[in-house]
Amino acid sequence: MKLEKFLLRYFPPEYSQGGKIKKKMINLLDLTTSTDIINVGKTIMDNELLVTKSVKPQLLAVLAKLQKKLFDDINNLYTQHCTLDYHDMPITQVALNKDGSKCITGSFDETCKVCDTETGDVLLNLSHTGIIYGVSFNNPYGDRIMTASFDRTACIWDAETGKRLLTLFGHKDEVLVAKYDPIDNLVGTASMDKTAKIFDFESGKELWSIDDHRDTIISLQFSNDGNTVLTGSFDSNVFLWDKRTHKKVVAFEDHKAEISNCCLNFESTLVGSGSVDKTARVWDVRIQKCLLTLTHDDEVVYVDFDKTGRRFATACSDGLAKVFDLSHDSGKPTSVLSGHTKELSKVTFTPGGSFVITSSSDGTVRLWNWNTGVCAQILTYHKDEVYDCAISYDGSILVTASKDCTSQIFKRSPSCCDQYGTIFNPNDSL
Repeated sequence: MKLEKFLLRYFPPEYSQGGKIKKKMINLLDLTTSTDIINVGKTIMDNELLVTKSVKPQLLAVLAKLQKKLFDDINNLYTQHCTLDYHDMPITQVALNKDGSKCITGSFDETCKVCDTETGDVLLNLSHTGIIYGVSFNNPYGDRIMTASFDRTACIWDAETGKRLLTLFGHKDEVLVAKYDPIDNLVGTASMDKTAKIFDFESGKELWSIDDHRDTIISLQFSNDGNTVLTGSFDSNVFLWDKRTHKKVVAFEDHKAEISNCCLNFESTLVGSGSVDKTARVWDVRIQKCLLTLTHDDEVVYVDFDKTGRRFATACSDGLAKVFDLSHDSGKPTSVLSGHTKELSKVTFTPGGSFVITSSSDGTVRLWNWNTGVCAQILTYHKDEVYDCAISYDGSILVTASKDCTSQIFKRSPSCCDQYGTIFNPNDSL
């Protein structure tokens, strides 16, 4: 047996067996800034026969990189780097490739711009014949771009040349979501026609249509374990589907109004959902049961898990965000993040999990210490509502999308990165 790749946390290690490439997940969810990575490396090598001493330097380098990301996250403050003002109408959504070197913006002006986050220059101009509502990269690779449009199609583009490689047909109404599945090389779309569709990423052939929802499907996500697809709909239901059998695995049907957003935790064991019914819910996939019903004073517009799956954040129409510790079943928030003056559009944890980022109709983006509830930074560079924000995998780049037709690129302050020195010698004995 031969180890082909070694990747931790973001993507499982790959190895070959019988001519087939297989993957194994190694979780490092307890890694902190004070963890002794030499001991962690020794534990991994003791428990994983494929991880031999020949890859020890690479293993320690990856561990150090992960720990550095956690350190940077604690010192996470941003400075405004540049303004992207290439659209003629409001920007609906933004996305970043894995290393944060490129961002994509979708707009009401029926175009998607691919921009260099360092220079702010437009690299590519992609166009539909309808509003582009959803944009994404095929991360972790980043060589393809997916767009979802009101022209009833989704497209796959070459991220280097801008060539339209595939147009995915089949929906009868506006397409809202186009997402990539790196496990099986698929792309999933969700539409106002009440269906979601799964396509082969290379040929564009439709493999499967999800037809059980009774209203617009607003959310779609592939699980990290490669087994399931999650869909959430305005019909108030959240469904989990088996990718192999195309059967509905679990139906989460306790909400009383439209679903605004739903998501899986990293390990694909929990589902979080937010609804217009003023509640958010956390469901256990394994026992197919609602663990927590979190009551709010207004519509819940967005929800997110941190990377450990131990904390859960909600964003509300009343301008409040809340963070819940899922190790407790009290249903009471650990912190309430108060300061925005209008409806929130998104809440997301920074990659290291130390902070929460919120965007709002008040035109600001805020960085919060979720543990204390203190706002660490207010980014006030937009003149109108902020619809979306995205953060790079290492947390160094933050991009926003606004009704004012611009995106702002923020970079982590250099001093935060420079404070971290070498913490190991690859030749240290394990």
